[in-house]
Formats: sequence, C-alpha cells, structure tokens
Amino acid sequence: MTIPKKEEEEELSSPTSKIIQAIHRLERMLTTQAAPTNTDNNTDAVIQAATTLIHANPSKIVKRWLGISSGAASSMTLDDVAYVAKTMLDPTGVSANGRDLLMQLSSGMQTEEQGSSIDMTSLNDIKYITKCTREVESYLLSLAVRILWRQKEASKALDLCTKAIQITTFHMEEASKNTYGVGSANGIYPLLARLYRLQSLVAESCNVNFGLEMGQRQHLLNAHRMAVIRRDVDTQATLLNIMLCDLLRSNQGENMYIYIS
Repeated sequence: MTIPKKEEEEELSSPTSKIIQAIHRLERMLTTQAAPTNTDNNTDAVIQAATTLIHANPSKIVKRWLGISSGAASSMTLDDVAYVAKTMLDPTGVSANGRDLLMQLSSGMQTEEQGSSIDMTSLNDIKYITKCTREVESYLLSLAVRILWRQKEASKALDLCTKAIQITTFHMEEASKNTYGVGSANGIYPLLARLYRLQSLVAESCNVNFGLEMGQRQHLLNAHRMAVIRRDVDTQATLLNIMLCDLLRSNQGENMYIYIS
C-alpha cells in the first residue's frame, strides 16, 4: 500500500524522525573517529588514529551537532525520547543502561505497539548505531531530564540527571582504559557539561534556597580536577560557574578554601 504524500511528509517532519536523521548524521560524522582498542597491536594504526583525532576533534564535532539539532528536539516528549532510544541504541551494547532508564520513563514503551509517531513497521529498516552510541545515550538522557524539569517533576529530573552523569563518567573512564589514551571519549565532553548544567538548574528548582552541601562541593571539585586532567574545557567552564555561583549564593567567602585547597 502506498503512503499518501501528505502523510509521508508529516511522518518525516515529526520530532522523532528529525532526531533519528540527526543521529545518523552524527554517526557519519564520527565514523572515522574510532580509535583502535588495546587488543590491536598495530602501532601504525594507533599513530594514525591519534593524528586523525588531533585534527578532527570529536568534541567540536559534537558541539556543532548539538547546535544544529537543538531545534528538532524542542517539541519531543518522553515517549519520543524513549522510542528513539529503543530504535537507535543496542539493548546489548555499551549504552544498555541508559536505554533502559529512558524506556522506563515512557508509558508508551510498555507495549511493543506504542511509543512513537513513526510507524512501527519501520523498525525493521532501522539499524542500531555503533560509532556514536555513548554520545547519543548521553544526549537522550539530557533531553529526558529537560522534559521532566519542564513538566515540574524536578525530583525525578534530578535523580535521572545524577544517574546520567554517572553513566557518562563511567564511559569516559572505560574509554581511557581501552584506547591507549587516544581520543578517550572526548566526543562526550560537551554532553557531560550539559548534564552538569542541567543538574544545577534542576537542583535550584527543587529548593529555592539551594546550596551545595560539603559532599556535593567535593564531588564537583573532583570532577573539575578530572576535567582539567583530560583537557575537557567544556566541563571545566561549566563546573567553575556552578561552584562560583554557589559561593556567591551562600555568601560564604570563607568557604573558598573548599575549592582552592
């Protein structure tokens, strides 16, 4: 049966379709950025990967992609985000945890027939992404946090954001172990910064008199130190702003030693 042209155009212009198209575009952009793992003993391949990453800089690629794709995500719902996670992320891959979290948030994912404005018969034509799995997982988690926050469900948003930061940080730690130090997940840097910024905004909405507790301050300090070590300028800048705003908000200049000691 032929789909009417008008319906086909509406399907292609739906939020989920636009995001899926954007994800495939990111997949193509990062295809040449993969570095060999420590199971590869080819030194020339490692050197070539390092040279490619120095010039390509996946972090900048992802930042540009975020700017281009932001409009497509503005009208997405939790069901839309869960559907994209279901169709793009491999349930047995490295992003399985984030995929499960997103699908649990959507009532539409409780059955196989629900969950998106895209016809479910198209699922057979969609292949799981492989090169930008971690980036897309973090991005979709950040979208879900933003949607929950806008729906005035700040406590759920804060809990999800905390888990998303843990997942993203774990990906970076694992990548640094498995890649000779070459391009250790630096495409995730802008997304980690995005998650920390969302966490700060959501935490403030949970408590008007929001102030970081000692443990939270120490966590941000440690996260900033790690960002400096891996030369993650996006997360560095975001965390510095959060810590300085906390000091100004609490009007406790004597606590400055917490961050500079």
